[in-house]
Amino acid sequence: MANRVVLETDGSKCTGCQSCQLICSITHAAIFTPSAARVRIWTKEPRITFEPECTRCGLCARYCLYGALTAVEEEE
Repeated sequence: MANRVVLETDGSKCTGCQSCQLICSITHAAIFTPSAARVRIWTKEPRITFEPECTRCGLCARYCLYGALTAVEEEE
């Protein structure tokens, strides 16, 4: 996804699989580790947040297997 998107989250659907974090880290930091991702998963609450460096590219939502992240095209 080249355009910026609005990222909608549903922490109740998040299983903590870290797919979103892994695709983010390899794409934006060239390292395969959740700690380098711009998306954060909080399993105790549950909730999903984004670091200020997040570009809203939507890859995290594209690779979310459980529907916890959804990318909606920004209105211009």
